[in-house]
Amino acid sequence: MKEDVSNTIVEERPAGYWKKQLLKEMAGYKDTLWKTELKHMNPHTGMPALTEEVLRRLHIQWEITLTNKNGRESVYKQTHTFFEDSSVTVCWTQGFWPYMNNLNSLQLHGIMCPATPAPGDKPRWRSLIGKTSLQRSGHWSFFGADRLVKVLHFDKGIIIGLWRGNWKIAFIMVNLHFHKLIERSLLGSRFCPYMPAEDNAVDPDCSRHGYTLHIVLHNPVRRIMSQRFSPLYTSRVMSQGEYVQLIAIDFANVSEHVPVAKISLPWQAEGLQGEVEVPMIHS
Repeated sequence: MKEDVSNTIVEERPAGYWKKQLLKEMAGYKDTLWKTELKHMNPHTGMPALTEEVLRRLHIQWEITLTNKNGRESVYKQTHTFFEDSSVTVCWTQGFWPYMNNLNSLQLHGIMCPATPAPGDKPRWRSLIGKTSLQRSGHWSFFGADRLVKVLHFDKGIIIGLWRGNWKIAFIMVNLHFHKLIERSLLGSRFCPYMPAEDNAVDPDCSRHGYTLHIVLHNPVRRIMSQRFSPLYTSRVMSQGEYVQLIAIDFANVSEHVPVAKISLPWQAEGLQGEVEVPMIHS
């Protein structure tokens, strides 16, 4: 037996290989199937054209976990979603909500639900997408208000509505861009987000050819504005990390500004509904 083992050739694997294989197996997805589907690109957005279809077929949903200052966690399942060309807006409008000033953080997880859910079923997998501090120390900005709610905007596309007169949560909305969304919703763990392989998002020859910029302005109900700008140029000096600065409309050149229809944020919670208006702007 010792001789057989010593003569066996063990193929060496890169660091982290078996951990990734374990996560893939536990997530329960067919790697080649959905990755093949995501190769079909939308010519307008440059994003995979079948992202929404793959998300629905894999029964991927999202849930939030609110942690209060005592460390107690409360989990909320999504109420509904609104898909656009390059993103999805997820809404949470039901549940027993805590007061905002008692909370410490918000975690967003992608989950795989059973194809035919039954009472008592639990998600097959939970993948951390992001964690946001809810402390009042510069992590949020005031978005707007109507006669019933006031709305706060956090980083990472998070919007939280609070009932006026107190700091009790009325609803939560999160906008998720399609870039690596399926990977982020499947391949992380409960405590660690998915980390993609090292890739240089900035083209080293970005100053030699033009880019096309596709902008969609929407709320959780309807599209407000959609426009393409091409070609746009930049220089290597302006690139910062994985981002490139592209100037589509000169703020100082009023002739380039385009009027935009009324911008508002429709909401509903506890049988009530409203619409938070944003002051008229020009794009």
